[in-house]
Amino acid sequence: MLFRTRPAILQATVHFQENDVDKNRTEGAKNQAKGSMKEAASKVTGNKSGEIEGKIQKNVGKAQKEVGKAADESRSDARKTNR
Repeated sequence: MLFRTRPAILQATVHFQENDVDKNRTEGAKNQAKGSMKEAASKVTGNKSGEIEGKIQKNVGKAQKEVGKAADESRSDARKTNR
């Protein structure tokens, strides 16, 4: 009976790994959101330097998110070839 439950456990582990997202992707999205908020708040208050900082942070977040996306795609392709 123990032998029959083991494959289900292994399948659950593999399923979890497939849904694993690269940290750069999540951190990039967070930076992008923070930058957008900083930019908007600075526009309202008339703070030009804060507005520029927000734009920079937003663009850094976009780039970081793309790096994470590429890592996820690479990991996914590697898993497909190993099957």
